[in-house]
Amino acid sequence: TQLGGFSIQFTVPTGTVSAPLLFGGADQINFEVPPDLYAPSTVTVVTPTGSLPPMTLNVAGSIGIFGALNTDGSVNSASNPAKNGSIVSLYLTGLGLASYGATDGNISPSANPAFTNLVEVAWSGGRTPLPLFYAGTAPGEIDGLDQINVQLPAGVLNPILTVVVPTVYNTTLPGTSNAFTVYAQ
Repeated sequence: TQLGGFSIQFTVPTGTVSAPLLFGGADQINFEVPPDLYAPSTVTVVTPTGSLPPMTLNVAGSIGIFGALNTDGSVNSASNPAKNGSIVSLYLTGLGLASYGATDGNISPSANPAFTNLVEVAWSGGRTPLPLFYAGTAPGEIDGLDQINVQLPAGVLNPILTVVVPTVYNTTLPGTSNAFTVYAQ
């Protein structure tokens, strides 16, 4: 929660919560938003040179896909597409902390398929979800960063994927992620 003279604190109705820090630099601070902050929060940022004026940060529960790796572990991109029908790993946040007792700022010690039976991956043009092989913690990464291994549809170029939490699962997770293009050939 402190890194190189940086710290971030959220003021919430129950008190103050410190955010786990990932990076602190002259122009950028990367941090993990503590779970269960869904209402506007007052945020205080402390830098090595002093505190910034308190500001309001609107935090909404949402699922956000921000990257994908191909089967060989390379970054999926327009210049490095996956093969049709192959398995890709999506990286996202917003599924919450896995049930094994994860805590903010800690590293996931191993794979935990905590979300495998709670999420589906929909795709543009598809009527049924894609085959899902894993949905849980991203092993060796910060708790709160999740990984979903899913098989791309055969014969479809650049499918647009969305992680969905069906209401049938009766969970408090947000319903749908952003739309994310996975490049495939």
